[in-house]
Amino acid sequence: MKRNWQPEELIEHWTLLPQELALLNQKKDANRLGFALLLKFYQYEGQFPANKAEIPLSTRNYVAQQLKIEPNTIDNYDFAGRTIKAHRVAIRDFLGFREATLSDQKALKQWLEKQVMAYDLKVESLLLAASTYL
Repeated sequence: MKRNWQPEELIEHWTLLPQELALLNQKKDANRLGFALLLKFYQYEGQFPANKAEIPLSTRNYVAQQLKIEPNTIDNYDFAGRTIKAHRVAIRDFLGFREATLSDQKALKQWLEKQVMAYDLKVESLLLAASTYL
């Protein structure tokens, strides 16, 4: 994740849309901010942050400002508990994604063996092909 964001980049990538704000209505401040940051991070990176430190301070401040919450409220968000797991599921559902299953892994492996490994064994090529497949 990039660390330095220009104001126009924050607006483009970290502004909460009305349908995204609707997901936050029933949550307390720390969970509202945590959920919102997870959502926007996932939309930008295609994965969730492992911890608070992965989320740039400027993006935390920008999202907190939109929610009218103090940015340090994120310190009360549990990045290891049940709540974050539920938030990840809700975000994936909202965005139309799901976690990969063992069946998905097998299908990807078979596809890579047939379509890519027959002519190119470079790791970079496999990763690029896998991301295209997904």
